[in-house]
Amino acid sequence: MATDIWIRVEYQKKVKHKYKYVYVPEMAQHGDRRYGLFAIMAGICWDYGVLYPVRELPVDASPEIANEYNADSTFFHHASWLSTEEFKNCLDKYTFYLTQRGVEPSEIEDCLKNYMRIYRYMQSSDADGEPARIVFWFDN
Repeated sequence: MATDIWIRVEYQKKVKHKYKYVYVPEMAQHGDRRYGLFAIMAGICWDYGVLYPVRELPVDASPEIANEYNADSTFFHHASWLSTEEFKNCLDKYTFYLTQRGVEPSEIEDCLKNYMRIYRYMQSSDADGEPARIVFWFDN
């Protein structure tokens, strides 16, 4: 059985300090299956040294994200979230892992392109003074 990741992006609004959901086309469906990255992000699938143990769905998640997760929470598992910097740390560790296994840089770039687009969006939001985070969970 395959494991999929569901990644949603939200940012904290300057004025009300509440999180707002942002539609990011690269992750409209399920994310690319990168089990090594899943292991680093949440400690599931394989054992590559999780960087950030599962935190559960944030209590202040935007209503869209909370509703989507809770609509099928018996099917979904390992809900968590990462800040922009934490997500980048996970991407860097996974890139290092792939490099150590002889994966060519162009292949690494291709397999992480959607994840990097999300990271760049988050980075842009942070630069605008509205901190972003990803909220994610898995299914089987």
